[in-house]
Amino acid sequence: MMDSWEAGAQNWTDEMINEFRARRGYDPTPYLPAMAGRVVESAEVSDRFLWDFRRTLDDLFAENTYGTMAELARQRGLGIYGEAAGVSLEIPEDTLLNKSQVEIPMGEFWVHALHPSLCTIRTSAGGLGVPRVRQEDGRHRVVHGRRL
Repeated sequence: MMDSWEAGAQNWTDEMINEFRARRGYDPTPYLPAMAGRVVESAEVSDRFLWDFRRTLDDLFAENTYGTMAELARQRGLGIYGEAAGVSLEIPEDTLLNKSQVEIPMGEFWVHALHPSLCTIRTSAGGLGVPRVRQEDGRHRVVHGRRL
């Protein structure tokens, strides 16, 4: 079982430039100022680069987090289920792509906050054609100033 991602927003790796080139077919280096809000060539070009950059992050996150763990488990005759990536933190990720990496996708929700995870897990089941899904619920309440 893999719990939700709770390590903050990661958006760079030492191999990012090479990964981007391999996946998107062009060098991102001239467009990096767009990540700081600068317009490179035009707004449309900058937006397309930012889309490609985010897509690359999505792919890397799914493959190298959930995909790697799932493959290691399969090599040992096991499967995994995971929240992939959860909703506690806003991170650059593609929830359905993450959930496609695991045998049993999982969602989560917390009683004090409205999260899209319930819809996402239902969509995962239908869209990915998996026979089972799981849902973590965070039902708790505060009584006399203490969280139960």
